This record gives sequence, structure tokens and C-alpha cells, in this order.
Amino acid sequence: MSVGLVIKVPEGLVLAAESRVTVTVADKQTGKPRGQAAYDNTTKLFSFKRPHDFIGVVTYGQAFIGKRTAYGYFTEFNERLSEHLSKERMSVYDFAKELSDFFKAKWQAEPPSPPPEGMIQEPMSFLIGGYNEKELNGRVYLVVIPDNPEPVEQSRDNFGITYGGDIGIIYRLINGYDGNLQKIIEQNLTVEQKEELQLPFPYDALPLQDAVDLAILLIRATVNVQKLAIMPRTCGGPIDVCTITSADGLRYVQRKEITGEKRES
Repeated sequence: MSVGLVIKVPEGLVLAAESRVTVTVADKQTGKPRGQAAYDNTTKLFSFKRPHDFIGVVTYGQAFIGKRTAYGYFTEFNERLSEHLSKERMSVYDFAKELSDFFKAKWQAEPPSPPPEGMIQEPMSFLIGGYNEKELNGRVYLVVIPDNPEPVEQSRDNFGITYGGDIGIIYRLINGYDGNLQKIIEQNLTVEQKEELQLPFPYDALPLQDAVDLAILLIRATVNVQKLAIMPRTCGGPIDVCTITSADGLRYVQRKEITGEKRES
């Protein structure tokens, strides 16, 4: 499943993802899961060459289209950007729409293999964050292939966090309860009572570096809890993080600052 997130604060955007991809093999006769392997060096956070260096993308959910991960297709998408699309800086929405159209076509041409019996086919989701030219605040869009390919803006009129994938631990930390209780809570608790359960992160006052620390905290907590609890270990490996600002564009946070391991950018 994996997990990815974008935090929008006044100083900029923070994009982050862990790097595990899990592969489940089905028994050829029964169709039921036979075994699972996990690989911890998958790229799920993507950057682009000028003039698109004010945009970053995080992916989570379905890892493969056909026999390639999203990383394999992003090499082709980068070539498409440089050879066939506008040489001028695109708006974040237009970029998200191009990305959505590209991956929608790939999904239709070679859809993922059906999951083993009893497992759900997850969509491939993308969070696209960046800055439009001459705008002070960043933009964040969600694209879900193939279910909801139209880019939908997140935190449009405010600052905040957008996360997706295997978010059970993050949901508990931020909202104060398990996501499975949502229906019960909506029926029995007022808006004010639900807000009292939430951790009050002041996104509209959070400095960019503190937003980086928060992103790392949430993903690392997910990975560490999965190591100890009786639950699927869908998240793991090094954490990739970048910041995007209106002045400097996209910059990676070095892995050595997170885990002691240097990230080649």
C-alpha cells in the first residue's frame, strides 16, 4: 500500500514518502495469496527538470502498471515533458492534468495484474504539489488512477496536510481515533468534540523546517509501529523528503539528515 503526504504551510510545501513496495504472489491453482516480498529502495517522490522544477509528485497505493512501477513510467513522462509539451512553466493544475492523462492511458493500455483472491485492487494515487508563477502560496492536487483522474485541489483556501495510502497510524495520531470509527463518531460526536480529539498542529504558523520534521515523524511512526504490531508491514525503507518554495523551487532533504544515509539527488 505505502504512504505519502504533502504538508502545506505559509513558507512552502513538504512532500514525503517511504520507499517500500510489496509484491504478493498468488497460487496458480487456487488464486489465493501464496507469499509476499518487500523491497525497500523504490522511488515514490519525483522531481522534474526546468522549467518544471517548482513541482513535485508523491505516489502511493498500487505500485505497478503492467510490469513497471511508477518510477519506470516517470522516466518516460520526463521525456514527454521535454520533447512534446510546453517549454514554458506550466501551472500546477495543468501539470497534474498532463500527468493524469499520461498514467490513465498507461493503465488502460496495460492494467495491473488482478490481485490474489480476497485482496482489493488498489488504485494508483498521486499527490502533485507546487507553485504557480507569481503566487505566494503553494497548490496541492490529488489524482487517483483509474477511479478519479480529474485533479482535485487539496487545502485550497487554507494550510494543512494531505495524506494517503496506509494511513491508519497517521490518522490515529492526527485525529485521535481509528479511522474505522468514523461512522460511529459522526453519529455520536459534535464537530467541537471531534476537534478536541485532534492534535492541534498550527499549519498556518508552522515554519517549513518544522513541517519537514512533522512529515518525517508521521511516516517514521507508521513504519515503526508496523514493525511491532500484528499488522501488514506495507511501509518501510528510507524516507524521501523534499521542500518546494516560491523562491527556490524543489529541494531534497538529504537522507543523511533523516537516517544517517546520504541521498543522491
